[in-house]
Amino acid sequence: MIYSEEMAYSESAATTLTEMTGSPYTPPLDGRLIQVKLGASGDAVTTLIENVTVVLTSPKWGVPLTVTLEGGGLRTATTPPIPKGIQNCDLPVKTGKGRIQA
Repeated sequence: MIYSEEMAYSESAATTLTEMTGSPYTPPLDGRLIQVKLGASGDAVTTLIENVTVVLTSPKWGVPLTVTLEGGGLRTATTPPIPKGIQNCDLPVKTGKGRIQA
């Protein structure tokens, strides 16, 4: 079964990695993480979005999974939408033991 779920959420304007709301995430089912999609949006036309990076870690993986997207800078009224950051992967997740830190 393939399903989609929000793993974490952040409204921060950080310049360093910070823990996101919902982290650590515990998957509802045992299985495999096959794709991560990262979205970003601004709250006002004066919002500056240059880069968004999320690093996911789990003790089961051994290495972190990094997903990045590039913003268009200052979000004025004529700025097109920010493309999603998409990272395909194939990583094990386990209910209760495969906690994912975002």
